[in-house]
Amino acid sequence: MDQVLAAVLGALVGAVATWAGAYLNSSSSERLNKRQARRESYLALLRAYDRFLEQAQVFCDSLYKGDYRPEQFDSQLDEPIKKFNEIRVCASVVTLDGPPPICEEANRLVNDAYNYLSYCHQARSLITETNPQVSPERVDFLRLRYLWLASSLYSFRENASRYV
Repeated sequence: MDQVLAAVLGALVGAVATWAGAYLNSSSSERLNKRQARRESYLALLRAYDRFLEQAQVFCDSLYKGDYRPEQFDSQLDEPIKKFNEIRVCASVVTLDGPPPICEEANRLVNDAYNYLSYCHQARSLITETNPQVSPERVDFLRLRYLWLASSLYSFRENASRYV
């Protein structure tokens, strides 16, 4: 009788241990997959924001040098607008992946990029046929806003590194 009881208990312990091992292995695998997905979404947002910064720099430089005509101004904003749309899409994926502090950072990136485009459109509204130049003060302001964008990206990068 003792041998039967020992065999049953041994089998039961073995089954529980096998189940627990499989559960722990699957949950660590899920965590690893979630972490990898989170890392990929963060990187996608960083890449999109980098491309936006590149286009914003090109646009800002053309204003600074005066390498534009008022009729070309809208077409020069097309690329930054496309890149902004990429940022929005990537930020929504980051928002789904979480965690909340990174969601807030991602939303701030979107807001900063949107504000920059708003300032560019305001500069566009100041350009007319009689006044074809953007004032140096406005260009300097856009350059400062560009630096603000870069600092937002740095902040996101630093905070995201804690979660991947």
